[in-house]
Amino acid sequence: MALTRAMLKAMGIEPEKVDQIIEAHAETVSGLKDEIAKATSEAEEGTREAGELKKKLEAIEGGEDYKSELEAKTKELEEFRAQVEAEKSEAEKSRLYSQLLRECGVSERRINAILRVTDMSGVKVEDGKLADSEKLAEAIKSDWSDFIKVEDTQGAPVPTPPKTDPAKPEPTNLAEAMHMKYEGNE
Repeated sequence: MALTRAMLKAMGIEPEKVDQIIEAHAETVSGLKDEIAKATSEAEEGTREAGELKKKLEAIEGGEDYKSELEAKTKELEEFRAQVEAEKSEAEKSRLYSQLLRECGVSERRINAILRVTDMSGVKVEDGKLADSEKLAEAIKSDWSDFIKVEDTQGAPVPTPPKTDPAKPEPTNLAEAMHMKYEGNE
């Protein structure tokens, strides 16, 4: 499901916050696209290199040195492909985990710091979603509770009213007040 302004507005999010969310999402998506493009170009470069080596091997039939070199380069290419896939997987885990952090109410300023110190080896992705996201959310709420925004509303403090003696009536005008003051009935 794509993150759209209409969807965010339907959730009741303020227009200013919608813009901020869309900008943050766009930055994340563009960063991930850049990483994918870089990894893809590196993989294509490695494939081209392997193809060139294979042509050299075919040109020199029976050359054991080239066969071993080809095998070494092929193995190197496979390791590189595995590394690229692992990086893609880690990027996907980080993206989904940061989304879960946002859903749990973690302060936006703290998400990158949390991602840097979180061990993602135990996090599993299934069908484009985090496996056991409920357990992860509970763990986030307990482990990172200091970074979760809590909004409290408190009423204004009410001062204590002055003490009055109900037996003594309050003066209704200035003359009565002056009369009570001079008689000592204040």
